[in-house]
Amino acid sequence: MAERTDTSKHPLTWDRLPLAAGADAHDRGDGWVIRSGGGRGLLHGLERVALAFEDIINRLTGHLWANPFYHTDPLAFFLLIVVAATGVYLLIFYQFGYLASYESIVRMNRFPVSWVMRGVHRYASGALLLVTLFHALRILFQDRFRGARRMSWLWGVILTLSLWLVGVSGYLLLWDARAQLILRSFVGLFGPTDALPSFLTDAALDQSWLTMLLLLGVHLGVSGLAGLLFWYHIRRVQRPKLLPARFWMIGIVALFLALTPLLMGLFLPEGVVSQPPSHTGPPRTGLLQVGMLPRAGVAQSFDAMPLDLFFLFFLPLLAGGSVWGAWPGLIVLAALTAVLVALPWLFRGKGPVPIVVNGERCTGCGLCVADCPYGALAMQPRTDGSDRPIVVVDEGRCVACGVCIGACPTLALSLGERPVELLWQEVTTRLALAHAEERPTRLVFTCGRHAAHGARPYLRTSDEPPPTVDGVQIEVIPLACAAMVHPDLLGRALEAGAAEVQVVGCPPNDCPDREGNLWLEERLRRERPPKLRRRFARSPIFATWLPPDRFEQALYRPAAPPPAAPPPAEEENKNAAWQRLLPPLTARHMAGGLALMALLIVVAFLLASIPYTPTVAVQGDGSGVGLLPTPSATVDLGAVDMVPMTLCNNSGLGFAVHAVGGGEAAPRRCEHRHLTSSSPTLLGRPTVLTVTIAGGENLGYTWNFGDGSAPLTGHSLVVTHTYPAVGTYTVILTIGNVPPPLTATTTVTVVSSMD
Repeated sequence: MAERTDTSKHPLTWDRLPLAAGADAHDRGDGWVIRSGGGRGLLHGLERVALAFEDIINRLTGHLWANPFYHTDPLAFFLLIVVAATGVYLLIFYQFGYLASYESIVRMNRFPVSWVMRGVHRYASGALLLVTLFHALRILFQDRFRGARRMSWLWGVILTLSLWLVGVSGYLLLWDARAQLILRSFVGLFGPTDALPSFLTDAALDQSWLTMLLLLGVHLGVSGLAGLLFWYHIRRVQRPKLLPARFWMIGIVALFLALTPLLMGLFLPEGVVSQPPSHTGPPRTGLLQVGMLPRAGVAQSFDAMPLDLFFLFFLPLLAGGSVWGAWPGLIVLAALTAVLVALPWLFRGKGPVPIVVNGERCTGCGLCVADCPYGALAMQPRTDGSDRPIVVVDEGRCVACGVCIGACPTLALSLGERPVELLWQEVTTRLALAHAEERPTRLVFTCGRHAAHGARPYLRTSDEPPPTVDGVQIEVIPLACAAMVHPDLLGRALEAGAAEVQVVGCPPNDCPDREGNLWLEERLRRERPPKLRRRFARSPIFATWLPPDRFEQALYRPAAPPPAAPPPAEEENKNAAWQRLLPPLTARHMAGGLALMALLIVVAFLLASIPYTPTVAVQGDGSGVGLLPTPSATVDLGAVDMVPMTLCNNSGLGFAVHAVGGGEAAPRRCEHRHLTSSSPTLLGRPTVLTVTIAGGENLGYTWNFGDGSAPLTGHSLVVTHTYPAVGTYTVILTIGNVPPPLTATTTVTVVSSMD
């Protein structure tokens, strides 16, 4: 074994290592997979379940490259671009103000293009959050969230929270009944209330443009924060892959454009169409208004709404009706968030040992710096007067993947204090024992993920008989990453007596160390230094890239050198480079992958459209916590005149109501609201009559419209009525089930023209 005092004049290389065995024959196992403990068994168990699910996906698509779960990171970024692009388009037509904002959405829905853009914007946001969650689960199961990666995990959690806040603020910009429910739920955190602050109601209609402008500022500000967090999330890696393959991008856009209108038309309830001024008769509904809810502050109650479980999952928690109010739900959400943030510190154990540099052997070639996936290595001048630079390690970035060891030609890098010469000794020892048994031997190098799953039955840690495949003895040596093996080591293994040498690693885009499989494949193809030596170009040295639970399948593949293939024409075309690790991708494989993506879009749509009926949480004193009461009608808000009223008794106090559990609520001073649209009403057009009450549940209303028509009785706070002739009418509203009955009146004027 060479001394550690080698100089750059006679550097130690794999060719200079002796063939003599030196390792203990019993020293076999996962000694080069240095991560252990700290809940790793639990994580491996969870990953085993995930691998079984991914195996189903792989079988359905027929090709590993067509599995969308291998592309969650670039898919998430592309969906973020789709959401941003559609958002900019919608912003062009958005206006500010409680009335103007809502009516601008209604006007957008009149045109198919903007209607589809709204749908794509909304449901691509849900798909973005879903893909992000899948990406986070894969990071968790693969144990890529602690050690030097913990800050990336932390920024990823904060990024996910910011995406959620962007979605919630986007719902507020609609200023419909859903936005009202969101606001009143949060207001309920600070005490019992059955109404919003006055500046969030039509009482502040003149200044509402400023409120909506501030909400838009929050929406755009948090979106910008999400972009900044994304940069922080990926800045610790080299050559981040931002976009998926072209067929993914084209297919996803086509799927959203095709599926969004179809799904909205099939599953969402019809909303209200804003009528042109020439229209007469009752409001109409239509396909382009599906899912539209009444404007906030006009329809005070409703039967149900679509609940978006991605962004509005907190509504049932905050509105659960607990005697403690909404705080238990908020505490649960905060606790879950804290656990996610603290995961890297909760899973303690033996972490990765950073790479150690032998300065006497380092020649300053820079191959290790070029191949490091995380930018943990850098070249700097020596302090001993030598003109050759030396590599230095940033321990805060190093994850001990070993990719740099596979790039170093002079054995100058090691995992901790364990020099790579020991790896060569293990190789020669195993081959010597196999030669003594007179059996042909295939030496298999594999990564830590394979060693934890499919390769585990083939790992020998004692003198048990070695496994065989087709009469060939199998010797498996697990490494931190498959790219940790140097091409010269593979050639020397053949010279030491191996009949075949195989490397088994993860599929493209599924390597925990990002580029390990790609770099090794290119080294074996003689496309990237350090290259496999020419004398071994046609030798039985080959690599197989399969999921960790398919290790045994790799052993039964025919032993053949990698086929010759031209390198990618452009360096940045990494998608093309990765695809060369696998069989050709056909149209059938692409169709299978896009079909799964279509299923994901459908799931995202359905999870964003769960029927939900808000409930009223009542405290012991009978006061509500700010949720919407009983059902009311859905009316056209863009084509009718609205005459609000406030119910008052003779003392000027808001009427008292009886709580569900008994007891009378304290009267409240009336808040007279401004008219949202002034009378007179044009003949033939419906008039909307809206009553604003202080509280109550299951109240009965009798509406006498003053034109001789039959009174209307029901529970609705909003009604419409079309008068038959020009004139002035007195409307009388009676609260029938509140003893003593309360009444309110208002005047409606109907004219033949607005001149």
